[in-house]
Amino acid sequence: MKHLLILLSSLVFILSTSDALAQRTKKKKNKKKEAVEVVETIEEVEEVEETIIESTEYHQERSSNRVLSQEYYSFKQKYDTERINDEYDWFYDKNTSYSDRKYGIVNMNGEVILPNVFKYAYGGDNYNKILYIDNKYGVFNLTEKRWIIPIDHKNILTLNPNFYAAKKNNTYTIVDFNNKPITNKEWYSVDTISSLENYVIVSEKRNETTYYGIFSLMERKLVIPCSYLDFRKLYYNTNIFKVKNAITSKYNLININNQLLFKDWYDEVITPNNISNRFIVKQGSNFGIVDSDEKIIVPINYLLISKNSYSDGSHLSRNGEGKYGFMTIEGKVTLPFEYDKLEKKYGSNNMISSQNSKCGIVRINSGSPQEIISCDYDDITNLERILIIKKGDKYGVLDGNGKIMVEPIYEDLKVLRDKIIIAKLKGKYLILNEQGQKTTTEKFEEIDIILDEAKNSYYEYFTFLKVKKKDKFQIMDKVGKIIGDRTFDDITSEFKNVFIVKKNNKYGLFALFENKFLIDYSYDLITKTSKYYLGIKGNKVDVLKYERGKVVTVDSKS
Repeated sequence: MKHLLILLSSLVFILSTSDALAQRTKKKKNKKKEAVEVVETIEEVEEVEETIIESTEYHQERSSNRVLSQEYYSFKQKYDTERINDEYDWFYDKNTSYSDRKYGIVNMNGEVILPNVFKYAYGGDNYNKILYIDNKYGVFNLTEKRWIIPIDHKNILTLNPNFYAAKKNNTYTIVDFNNKPITNKEWYSVDTISSLENYVIVSEKRNETTYYGIFSLMERKLVIPCSYLDFRKLYYNTNIFKVKNAITSKYNLININNQLLFKDWYDEVITPNNISNRFIVKQGSNFGIVDSDEKIIVPINYLLISKNSYSDGSHLSRNGEGKYGFMTIEGKVTLPFEYDKLEKKYGSNNMISSQNSKCGIVRINSGSPQEIISCDYDDITNLERILIIKKGDKYGVLDGNGKIMVEPIYEDLKVLRDKIIIAKLKGKYLILNEQGQKTTTEKFEEIDIILDEAKNSYYEYFTFLKVKKKDKFQIMDKVGKIIGDRTFDDITSEFKNVFIVKKNNKYGLFALFENKFLIDYSYDLITKTSKYYLGIKGNKVDVLKYERGKVVTVDSKS
């Protein structure tokens, strides 16, 4: 009897567990479901639940509030989509390039809200989209599913979350979300102001001249009249603007209340990067530095003060005597003003210095500027890790710190990519590495690159060199080793180890690793296009394709 009671209790527990599972499953699927199999453990219940959820007709995306219908998935079989928000996606035809795409809008039930005939512009928000077609712009509201600004404008700009600038007849009107103008005034241009969301720079055109001012979106009026020829906000001052006087064409600074910061107007006012209260000013041909109270920090008698500073805050400058040096925005000299010229080369932390027609090197961006090579050379070709020096009519090599690696004994030095140096000595050529060491024991009549057509030819990429001895060229790699024993009158280019070569004014194709000719010297000219070789013989042109070690004729015309 006791065993029977235990059995009945177990059966009731199992049935109640099964019923609970069925109820939970019914809620998730939102439809009737037959009783599931009896389960005995919590782990098994969870596993069955997961299986049932995955088999439903729609599911909720991970970390999203989206519920995607079966109709939506069917729609995606035809179109590609991009997300707009939790409720809507852009859609466009599959396999279309970005520039050719036309966009429409679809909801998560697969219902098309707008057909895919539009482009969309920057601006708006998740529920108000600026769309255009054939250069006609409008704003579509997804919540109300209507055009809040008709698609018949030349341009539309978002000014802030509440206002747009809509262009018609070559002028802009500022409108709200109901396309109602907030002022009767029309503007030649309207531009937002970074960090000042409730103000915009507007302009009027009068007698073919454009004048700028500031319009308050909240007050719905001009707070600075359109009376300046140029108008821009200072990056590190949210309430300060640089303006150009319409009468004198000189510059000053004003605040949002149109109050001048400086008593004087200057030929230029330069705002250095990362500095909010120091300004480089120019009067006539002279430069100086003032603070926001127009107190003179550096006298206005310098011929140059550069806008941008180097890593230590030093500005390249030129004093009234015409000498170059460095100083900070506070006027502290960081390199004496004793150079006739300081010239920076692109991509280098070295500057070529000049004194009395001699050259040296000044290092920048490594603490304060410092002279690492005194002005003792006739010329310096400035590179980052290799410095080619000239003394008299001879050339040598310094490392990036100014240490001599090769004494100036060569008649010429030419630096190739990958820091390979072609050196000329007593009329013959050899190869040096970036340490100035010889990588070839032989000397050659000529050394040059073989242009690699597989890479960007504009930058003269190469994998091999050609070296000339006894009037014949051979192929050499970058470490100075001659590859094979073949000789040619010339080698014009290379593509994936296949070379266009020349002999007796005829051209052929030579495969280096197979050490064989793919085409003998039979053409008047062979040249490489992006896909094919063109072989020209008289008025006949063969289109040739190289694949799997062979060359086949694709087309032949005469």
